Amino acid sequence: EALDDAVVVPLPATPERVERGVRELRGSDVLTGGRGRPELDVEAVARLAAGVGDLLLDADLELLELNPVVVYEDGAIALDAVARTSAPAPHPAAVSQ
Repeated sequence: EALDDAVVVPLPATPERVERGVRELRGSDVLTGGRGRPELDVEAVARLAAGVGDLLLDADLELLELNPVVVYEDGAIALDAVARTSAPAPHPAAVSQ
């Protein structure tokens, strides 16, 4: 987001597909050890993103946003999350009135 760089991986997404997408980003060298930085755990980010996609589908959510996600050399963690459920259908008694 800060780099105005994004990739879309349609759901359901496997960790392997997410990882390929992450590695295609222009800014991927920030995660993959470019410019003298340590290589971060791209596989953990991919597993996290794929799991979030599965939860989004399984729980019938309208939105599930993780921000920020911190990536380490060994693991990744979401520090905050927002979820929005789909609007519930109106109660039949409320519709007939």
